[in-house]
Amino acid sequence: MLFASRDMDRDGWLDANVAHSAFKDVQIEVMHFDYAYEAVPKSRDACHELAFQFGIEVGTYIEGVMATGKRPARGVQGR
Repeated sequence: MLFASRDMDRDGWLDANVAHSAFKDVQIEVMHFDYAYEAVPKSRDACHELAFQFGIEVGTYIEGVMATGKRPARGVQGR
């Protein structure tokens, strides 16, 4: 996201404000993931499920921003 917003050839196609706001949304989601990780039972399956769900949600959010060039009104998973 950040590279797509940089003016590499004076052809940066993603607005820098959108990219930075979306980047902050992802950072906040990482903090939520960290908090959830501390609460999850420390088993391989539980950790795998949490990480998989996090990857799907954040990946979908980033793909949406990159495809539309707009940041959703709500952050990752409606937060």
